[in-house]
Amino acid sequence: MEKEHQEEQLNHGLLVPHIFFAEEIVIGGNLNAYIYANEKNTHIIHNTLDNVYSYDTNSFGYDLGIGSPFEEGSKTEDLLDALSYKLAFTGRAPFADKASSIRLEDNKTLKVTTHNARVFRVKYNKLRIFDTTNVFDLPFLPEKVTKGFRVFDWFDVQHGTKHEFDFLEDNNSNLVNKIRFYISSRAVNECLLKDLVAESYLTSQQLRDPEYSDTFARLKVLSMMKEAGITGPLNGKDRYGNIRHRPLKINLNNREVIPDTEIKSMECGDIIVDGRSTEEILPRRS
Repeated sequence: MEKEHQEEQLNHGLLVPHIFFAEEIVIGGNLNAYIYANEKNTHIIHNTLDNVYSYDTNSFGYDLGIGSPFEEGSKTEDLLDALSYKLAFTGRAPFADKASSIRLEDNKTLKVTTHNARVFRVKYNKLRIFDTTNVFDLPFLPEKVTKGFRVFDWFDVQHGTKHEFDFLEDNNSNLVNKIRFYISSRAVNECLLKDLVAESYLTSQQLRDPEYSDTFARLKVLSMMKEAGITGPLNGKDRYGNIRHRPLKINLNNREVIPDTEIKSMECGDIIVDGRSTEEILPRRS
């Protein structure tokens, strides 16, 4: 980002800050913003951290131009990290993740305030916004729609930690449509124990409905585990010599609710709100 000018005078005892200039500025912290900035060779101001689930994968392949290309099915958070690193390394993410607020001023100028209360001003010819979080004084009101909520119920497994499953799925229900098992941090003595996270996709009404609470999610998880043949630890034999198992037991650790939102594309002079999907932003390469 080029310096437009620097004033070497004092203002009430403080040095007037630099004013920087870039032809196009991208505002956003999601994957779409970073892909666009990488493809168009623009600067980016990271205004919020995208909620990327650790098990989300890409439905597309992507080549950053450095290292090995990311193949379809690779982890989304790995691609986002690589894009963040590349843009920071090439000087196109000057504030990294330090910007706390972005305010639009006159004459195509942004006032960027960082978490440590430092203030910078950036001039631009074109401004492209992918997320309006922490962005103030826009000349219009962007339309933002919440389509639903991704809900993650994280459970510690007490009985039923040893099995070969990594994933269970129920495509016929919004409540617990996916269960992912992962190696527990509670594993000791090289004994691999599995905890789990259950994913649901709920409406705002369902979030308030007790039948979609973490209690019912727990019961649904236990049912799916039992149907898959997962059992608790051995508990001797019955009177007929049949092997018995202790009942499955899981305890809720945390419920995480992430809004699934989209912003409507619109344009006002030199300001563009970009609500396109990732597939629409991806370059068409032969």
